[in-house]
Formats: sequence, C-alpha cells, structure tokens
Amino acid sequence: MVPPPGVAPNKMEIRLAIIDDDADFLAAFCDYTEQILGFSRPTGYSDPKAALRGMERHSYDVVLVDLLLGRSSGCELIRDIKMRHPKTHTIVLSGHSEDALIGSALSNGAEGYLLKTQSMREILKALEGYFAGGLAMETNVMKKIIRRFQDSKTQDQSIDTLTKKERIILGLLASGKSYKEIADEMQRSPQTVYSHSKRMYRKLGVKSKTEAVVLYLKANREPTTL
Repeated sequence: MVPPPGVAPNKMEIRLAIIDDDADFLAAFCDYTEQILGFSRPTGYSDPKAALRGMERHSYDVVLVDLLLGRSSGCELIRDIKMRHPKTHTIVLSGHSEDALIGSALSNGAEGYLLKTQSMREILKALEGYFAGGLAMETNVMKKIIRRFQDSKTQDQSIDTLTKKERIILGLLASGKSYKEIADEMQRSPQTVYSHSKRMYRKLGVKSKTEAVVLYLKANREPTTL
C-alpha cells in the first residue's frame, strides 16, 4: 500500500485504476503507464458499475475518474467511491473543465483535477507529485478555483483556529508546494510537516489537502510569513 501523500513510497508501485468510457484512451493510458517506473499497470474500467464491483475485490491507491460517462455521472461515482472506500484517493481525469463540473467534483470528494489535454507523462508526474505531498491540479483548473474564491466574499472562521505554523503550512500548500518542499523551507522533516498537516485537517473538519486548500482560498487569506 502506498503511504499517505508526503511520505516516501520506498519504491513501492502506485496501484492505479482508471474509469473512462473512451476505449481508445483507456487502452493507450494503461499501455503507457505500464512502462513507467513506479506504477503498476492500471486497471481500466469503462463501466462505473463494473468499477465499483472491481473495487470490492481489489484495492487501489488512486482512482482516476472521467466525469462524463455516458448516462452516468462521474461526480456521483466519486461520491460513491469515497463513501465505500474512504482511504482510496479519487482524482478527476477529464476533457472538460467547466466551473460547474470542477465545483461538483470537488464537493463530491475529488482530491485533484487533471485534464486529458495534458500529456500522459504530465498526468503521471502530477500523480507522483501528489504522493510526494503536492496538488494533483492542472494549472488552468487551479486558476479557475482561485478566481472563484477571490470573487467570493465568504469568510471561513475555522482558519482562525490554526496556529501560526499551521497557517504557514496551509499557505505553502495552497501555493502548490509539496510536503518535502515545505519541510526544506521550514527546516523540518517531511514527517513533521505531515503530522502538523493532519492536526490542521482535523481542526478544519476536512479529510484531504485539497479540501484544506479550497477552504484557505475561500477565506481569501493573505499568506502568513515565517
């Protein structure tokens, strides 16, 4: 099992599943990923119901989910996966990045949002970065999220419950830095930064780095300096 994001995987392969009704893309992605060091061959599912059945028999570290799956909703599928398998990471991999889709995916539990316009190598690099403590978020999608919350006047007072150190870490996570990069900047070990982050998530009432960053952006906070 791959350890939590930010903790070194010790050369263990990331177990990956992908759910997409585009058979050509599914086959090409699985064939390509199998050749990349650090990943086992992904399990490809074209049918959401088959994917849920398969996840009862097999464990995956991360599941990539397309959002438009014929008559099925990828956002609802993400919600079902998170309810049944809360420890499995779910990341969108879609050809669409409309604001409504991004918002729906994140609110249903997606922990990242990647696009098919990215090269397959870029997608896998993003996943590697995610398990190193970074964000699996395509650049333009992240800009849309930031713009959305900059336009919002909503403030979230739960940020005020954080210590100065926790606010610094959250601000650095929101800037796209990984746990290792934050540890280097703060002259702490990655495990220490990860432990601070877990306490911070509990205070905020969130379960993932992505949720915490979205909450931070929604609060429209200026970065806390060291």
